[in-house]
Amino acid sequence: MKSSQRLDPIIDKARKSEELAARALAEACNRQEGAHQKLAELEAYRTEYVEGLHYKSRTGLNAMQMKDYQAFLGRLDEAIRQQQQLLASFEQEAAQVRERWMQEKQRLSALGKLGDRHRQRERLDSDRLEQLETNEHALRRWRRVPG
Repeated sequence: MKSSQRLDPIIDKARKSEELAARALAEACNRQEGAHQKLAELEAYRTEYVEGLHYKSRTGLNAMQMKDYQAFLGRLDEAIRQQQQLLASFEQEAAQVRERWMQEKQRLSALGKLGDRHRQRERLDSDRLEQLETNEHALRRWRRVPG
Protein backbone atom coordinates (compact mmCIF):
# COMPACT_ATOMS: atom_id res chain seq x y z
CA MET A 1 0.00 0.00 0.00
CA LYS A 2 1.30 3.41 -0.94
CA SER A 3 2.08 5.86 1.86
CA SER A 4 -0.46 8.32 0.44
CA GLN A 5 -3.14 5.62 0.69
CA ARG A 6 -2.17 4.92 4.30
CA LEU A 7 -2.79 8.61 5.04
CA ASP A 8 -6.28 8.60 3.51
CA PRO A 9 -8.10 7.23 6.61
CA ILE A 10 -6.27 9.73 8.81
CA ILE A 11 -7.19 12.59 6.48
CA ASP A 12 -10.82 11.39 6.37
CA LYS A 13 -10.96 11.33 10.17
CA ALA A 14 -9.43 14.83 10.33
CA ARG A 15 -11.98 16.04 7.77
CA LYS A 16 -14.84 14.64 9.85
CA SER A 17 -13.41 16.25 12.99
CA GLU A 18 -13.14 19.60 11.20
CA GLU A 19 -16.73 19.29 9.94
CA LEU A 20 -17.98 18.51 13.46
CA ALA A 21 -16.06 21.47 14.84
CA ALA A 22 -17.52 23.71 12.11
CA ARG A 23 -21.06 22.56 12.99
CA ALA A 24 -20.38 23.17 16.68
CA LEU A 25 -19.12 26.65 15.81
CA ALA A 26 -22.27 27.41 13.80
CA GLU A 27 -24.43 26.27 16.71
CA ALA A 28 -22.42 28.34 19.21
CA CYS A 29 -22.69 31.39 16.96
CA ASN A 30 -26.45 30.85 16.65
CA ARG A 31 -26.80 30.68 20.44
CA GLN A 32 -24.70 33.84 20.76
CA GLU A 33 -26.75 35.67 18.14
CA GLY A 34 -30.01 34.55 19.76
CA ALA A 35 -28.84 35.80 23.14
CA HIS A 36 -27.76 39.09 21.58
CA GLN A 37 -31.16 39.56 19.92
CA LYS A 38 -32.96 38.73 23.16
CA LEU A 39 -30.84 41.31 25.01
CA ALA A 40 -31.60 43.93 22.37
CA GLU A 41 -35.32 43.18 22.70
CA LEU A 42 -35.18 43.48 26.49
CA GLU A 43 -33.27 46.77 26.28
CA ALA A 44 -35.71 48.15 23.69
CA TYR A 45 -38.64 47.09 25.86
CA ARG A 46 -37.03 48.76 28.87
CA THR A 47 -36.58 51.99 26.91
CA GLU A 48 -40.24 51.93 25.83
CA TYR A 49 -41.33 51.15 29.38
CA VAL A 50 -39.31 54.05 30.83
CA GLU A 51 -40.74 56.40 28.20
CA GLY A 52 -44.23 55.22 29.12
CA LEU A 53 -43.46 55.77 32.79
CA HIS A 54 -42.29 59.33 32.09
CA TYR A 55 -45.45 60.05 30.10
CA LYS A 56 -47.72 58.62 32.77
CA SER A 57 -45.88 60.40 35.56
CA ARG A 58 -46.62 63.71 33.82
CA THR A 59 -50.28 62.82 33.48
CA GLY A 60 -50.45 61.64 37.06
CA LEU A 61 -49.58 58.42 38.88
CA ASN A 62 -50.48 57.53 42.41
CA ALA A 63 -47.89 56.09 44.79
CA MET A 64 -49.05 52.50 44.27
CA GLN A 65 -48.81 52.76 40.48
CA MET A 66 -45.35 54.32 40.77
CA LYS A 67 -44.25 51.51 43.10
CA ASP A 68 -45.57 48.90 40.62
CA TYR A 69 -43.75 50.56 37.72
CA GLN A 70 -40.52 50.70 39.72
CA ALA A 71 -40.85 47.06 40.82
CA PHE A 72 -41.42 45.94 37.23
CA LEU A 73 -38.50 48.07 36.08
CA GLY A 74 -36.34 46.37 38.72
CA ARG A 75 -37.37 42.92 37.42
CA LEU A 76 -36.70 44.07 33.87
CA ASP A 77 -33.25 45.35 34.86
CA GLU A 78 -32.54 41.98 36.52
CA ALA A 79 -33.63 40.15 33.35
CA ILE A 80 -31.31 42.39 31.30
CA ARG A 81 -28.42 41.70 33.69
CA GLN A 82 -29.02 37.94 33.45
CA GLN A 83 -29.24 38.13 29.67
CA GLN A 84 -25.96 40.07 29.56
CA GLN A 85 -24.32 37.31 31.61
CA LEU A 86 -25.78 34.66 29.33
CA LEU A 87 -24.55 36.54 26.27
CA ALA A 88 -21.06 36.83 27.79
CA SER A 89 -21.10 33.09 28.44
CA PHE A 90 -22.16 32.34 24.85
CA GLU A 91 -19.49 34.71 23.51
CA GLN A 92 -16.83 32.88 25.54
CA GLU A 93 -18.15 29.52 24.36
CA ALA A 94 -18.12 30.68 20.72
CA ALA A 95 -14.53 31.89 21.08
CA GLN A 96 -13.44 28.53 22.49
CA VAL A 97 -15.30 26.57 19.82
CA ARG A 98 -13.86 28.86 17.11
CA GLU A 99 -10.35 28.15 18.42
CA ARG A 100 -11.00 24.38 18.34
CA TRP A 101 -12.35 24.64 14.78
CA MET A 102 -9.29 26.62 13.67
CA GLN A 103 -7.01 23.95 15.17
CA GLU A 104 -8.94 21.18 13.39
CA LYS A 105 -8.82 23.16 10.13
CA GLN A 106 -5.05 23.67 10.46
CA ARG A 107 -4.55 19.97 11.22
CA LEU A 108 -6.59 18.99 8.18
CA SER A 109 -4.63 21.41 6.01
CA ALA A 110 -1.30 20.04 7.26
CA LEU A 111 -2.41 16.45 6.64
CA GLY A 112 -3.64 17.42 3.17
CA LYS A 113 -0.29 18.95 2.33
CA LEU A 114 1.49 15.86 3.66
CA GLY A 115 -0.72 13.67 1.47
CA ASP A 116 0.02 15.89 -1.53
CA ARG A 117 3.78 15.57 -0.91
CA HIS A 118 3.49 11.78 -0.66
CA ARG A 119 1.49 11.59 -3.90
CA GLN A 120 3.99 13.87 -5.66
CA ARG A 121 6.89 11.72 -4.45
CA GLU A 122 5.06 8.57 -5.60
CA ARG A 123 4.51 10.11 -9.06
CA LEU A 124 8.20 11.02 -9.30
CA ASP A 125 9.19 7.51 -8.22
CA SER A 126 6.78 6.04 -10.77
CA ASP A 127 8.14 8.32 -13.51
CA ARG A 128 11.73 7.34 -12.64
CA LEU A 129 10.83 3.65 -12.71
CA GLU A 130 9.09 4.05 -16.05
CA GLN A 131 12.13 5.90 -17.43
CA LEU A 132 14.45 3.13 -16.19
CA GLU A 133 12.27 0.48 -17.81
CA THR A 134 12.20 2.45 -21.05
CA ASN A 135 15.99 2.82 -20.98
CA GLU A 136 16.48 -0.89 -20.25
CA HIS A 137 14.10 -1.83 -23.05
CA ALA A 138 15.94 0.47 -25.48
CA LEU A 139 19.29 -0.94 -24.35
CA ARG A 140 18.11 -4.51 -24.90
CA ARG A 141 16.84 -3.61 -28.38
CA TRP A 142 20.10 -1.87 -29.19
CA ARG A 143 22.14 -4.94 -28.11
CA ARG A 144 20.04 -7.21 -30.34
CA VAL A 145 20.62 -5.21 -33.43
CA PRO A 146 23.23 -7.00 -35.54
CA GLY A 147 25.91 -4.80 -36.32
